[in-house]
Amino acid sequence: MTYSVRAVSWAALAVCLAGCTAKGPTGPAPGSPDYMSAEEAQQAAEALVGTTWLAGDFTVTFHEPPEILIEGGPLQETDPEGIIGHYTFENGLVTVTAQGETRTGSWDGERLIVDGLQAKPL
Repeated sequence: MTYSVRAVSWAALAVCLAGCTAKGPTGPAPGSPDYMSAEEAQQAAEALVGTTWLAGDFTVTFHEPPEILIEGGPLQETDPEGIIGHYTFENGLVTVTAQGETRTGSWDGERLIVDGLQAKPL
């Protein structure tokens, strides 16, 4: 079975985002918000729009929901202008879907946590 570079690229981002989950059996993942009021969630969702982050080798830009632009890493060769995915935000959790893969991270209105590490704002 062969895989396209594009599929492998998305898989690399998916692995990067995989470490951030909602609540597990022992509570929230480190760095993920445990609970947000409706007002806090709305403010956090609005604060995410228009931001760009460095997450591993990838740059992600959150547009108006549901669009997210994913650039960099191995995509630089196959899709230099990046790929468009979709995201949702609910109670501190960001769910990103692109090319058939879905991954989850956390956002508290200031910090984006990816794979247990804080992404860097650009």
